[in-house]
Amino acid sequence: MKGQNLRERFENLLAEYKISLAQLHKNTGVPLTTLKRIKNDLFANPTLSSLAPIADFFSITINQLVGIDPLPTDLPLGVYIEKRDTWTAVPLISWEQAISWPNCQNEISKPNVISTDIELSKSAYALEVLEDGWLGFLKNTKLIIDPSIQPKNKSYAVVHKKDEREATFKQILIHDGAIYLKPLNPDFETTVFDANKYEFKGVLLQARMDA
Repeated sequence: MKGQNLRERFENLLAEYKISLAQLHKNTGVPLTTLKRIKNDLFANPTLSSLAPIADFFSITINQLVGIDPLPTDLPLGVYIEKRDTWTAVPLISWEQAISWPNCQNEISKPNVISTDIELSKSAYALEVLEDGWLGFLKNTKLIIDPSIQPKNKSYAVVHKKDEREATFKQILIHDGAIYLKPLNPDFETTVFDANKYEFKGVLLQARMDA
């Protein structure tokens, strides 16, 4: 790939590493608009502060990224390590704490955190699946929850039954204006959502086994 310009070299690296612009943005912190401009504009002239993290991600120099120098012959194309220092850190809390979240946020001095590559509100949190038998979710799966989002049909949500001491996790079904709470354990029955008895504590945006 010697003799290429920045756009050509960049496009080839994206293809070889099988990584999208959104993934690269999450792993470098470079704005998505800047990455799109580099990919699509032959005359793009990004700053060194944008080029440096991109080159670092691909383990090459800036001169190699812009096409001045050839790529190393031993470059492990197609293999990259996610650089999670640019990801969002989400506090991992208990199912009991989820009831009063985010009001109890200051009570947790040093929470464990889960890293995620998706956009979230500042009140987002994570929960862990603690038991077997949940359809579609294995034990130890980390659930990234955003309480700023309202559940839609077939989404998964954290639900608190107001007379219980911990939150639960349900699939939300909406039909003819009625909201139903479907448990993930098939041994339990689907119930009708009643705002006097239940409250939503957030919607699932991501489930991670690698966290």
